[in-house]
Order: sequence, then structure tokens, then C-alpha cells
Amino acid sequence: MDLHSKRYLLILILTAVVIQVRFVDESHATTKKKTQFTCPVCEKKFDDFVLVSTNNFGGQDHDFLERAAGEQPVLIYPKTCPHCFYSGYPDDFKSVSEAVIEQILHKGALKPMLPISQDAKSYEIPASIKYDLIAQTYRLCAKPEKTIARQFLNASWATRMEPGLPLLILGEEVVDQVHQWKRDQWNKKEASRLGNLALYRIQNARDYIEVAKSSEGEVQTIAALAAIENFRLYGENAEAANALLILKKIMPEKRFSDFEKYLNESIARERHFQTKALLLFEKIIQTEEDKNEKACLTYLCGELHRRLENWDKARKYYVQCLQIDDHPDWLEKWVKEQRDLLPN
Repeated sequence: MDLHSKRYLLILILTAVVIQVRFVDESHATTKKKTQFTCPVCEKKFDDFVLVSTNNFGGQDHDFLERAAGEQPVLIYPKTCPHCFYSGYPDDFKSVSEAVIEQILHKGALKPMLPISQDAKSYEIPASIKYDLIAQTYRLCAKPEKTIARQFLNASWATRMEPGLPLLILGEEVVDQVHQWKRDQWNKKEASRLGNLALYRIQNARDYIEVAKSSEGEVQTIAALAAIENFRLYGENAEAANALLILKKIMPEKRFSDFEKYLNESIARERHFQTKALLLFEKIIQTEEDKNEKACLTYLCGELHRRLENWDKARKYYVQCLQIDDHPDWLEKWVKEQRDLLPN
């Protein structure tokens, strides 16, 4: 896929609009500014955005993704030189060893998951691709495995929110209809009661499923699409796949087939990065000495297995994390909530 294809750029632009959360005062929204970087490897200059301010009003997913209201910082943090693919965070663009430069410039050590044309803008490259390249760069730089694992986790988070929201393949009109319907269902009091907007959105999706099951015609379609969008946006992919069964019965075959393919490809990308993160975290917890950190990472292994539908392994890690001395108190509540989501 070429990052300059018209379809890809259209999705990029549309997504920047539709993922905005409009239930917060603009003065608290995430802000960014364009900054010029000089690549320490190839010495070429490129522009990208840096975070100026943000907030935590978007809640927190139970695999530790913290969300803002407005643009998501996780999509802004990573930087990639579009010329040689050296990647990192702003502080990484200062200096690099000659050995790393040799690996990147002369041995082509960095391999982007999507082709990146030489005239691409760094901010056009999907954040998940950037995080994968950061992981590759950090390996060349001999960074700790925990640091590398976090890049794959970041990449999995980015796939939930970056270009590729499944509704976009159905067209702007459908996106507008679904989002207007969701705004009509918004319950500020209930959202405030739950405290975590991310959990509220997931519960919304489950409520939308019930509406779809009890409705007909356009409302049924819109409710099912609204549920799938929320499940996908918050990484509850097993529930998104189940919701497809409703849509399959009511959507024209070709239209449904295209939508299902696009959704499944998006889910597969997230699970690819979750698997890579999980393999490293499972290794890391074997030698982690900080008990608090070990408990949290053990829980995370369970949560990633749940999201990958490895139910028995999820149960095992949920139990193990609470057996670790000095685990944080809040972990008991999280474990109970996530274990209740597992099939009997």
C-alpha cells in the first residue's frame, strides 16, 4: 500500500475529524505544533508535530492505554524520518552511534510494515508503523527489552484510533448518521457516574447491541454499526466480531463483505502488535524484581491474552498477578472486572 494513495489520504483526513471527542471544553483539548527535526542518521530534515498540552478526560482502557478528549497523544508521540526510517521520540533525534548509522544507512536494517515513499510526510505515516520502527531502532541501539515491548504495546493502541476506522469504508454519510445517533444516546450523568469514559463507551456498545436486537430497518443497522465502532475503538475485538453477526443479516452481501474484510484486517494488525508485546512481557516478568511492576505486567499479560481470546492463559495470569506480594490495591478491582468478561 502506498501512503500517498488517494484513498489512504482520504481516510487519514476523515479520521482526524471523526475521532474527535466533543464532550469537553476546547480549552482542555490536546494541542500540538509542527516542528522541524534533523535526522541524526541521514542528516535530512523533516517536519512532524510535537505535543504541547493534553488531558486525561478520555478515560483509560484496561490494558493501560490512557486517553485524552480530543486528539490522542499516542498518535502524536512517535517520529519517523521518511528518508532512512530512523524512528524514536523527540529526544532520540540528537545523536546516534556510528554503528547504528552503519546498520541503517548501509545495511537497510529498518523495515517499515508499509512502503513509505521518499516524499512522504512524517505525520502521514501511521503511528503504529512508527512505533514498530521505533522498536526496530531501539533493538539496534540495544535498548532494554521492556522498552521495546512498550513500543509494540503502543503500536497496538495506535491501531485502534489511527486511519482505518471501519465505518469509513461505508462512506461519510454513514459515519455522520452513526455519530449523530450516538450523540443522541449520550448520557452525561451516567458517564460521570462511571468516572472512566472508556468504560462508559464500552458499556454503550453493549447497550447498542441490545437496541439492534430489538429494532428493525435503519435503526437496527445504525445501532449495530455504532456498537462495532465502539468495540473496535476500545479494542474489544471479540465483541466487535460477534456484533458482525447482526449486521450480516441486514446489510447487502457485497457491502457487508467489504466492511467485514476491512474490520478484520484492522483487528489483525492490532493483534499482531499485541502478540509481539506479549511475547516480550512474558519473558520480562520472569526476572522482574520490582514486585509492584511485576504484578502490573503479569496482569497485562493476562489482559493481552484475553484480547487475543486465549481465555485459559488470561485466567492463569489474572490469578498469578494477585498472588504477588505488594500488588497495587486497584489491581484487584481490575482483575475482577476483566475476569467477568471471560466466557464461562
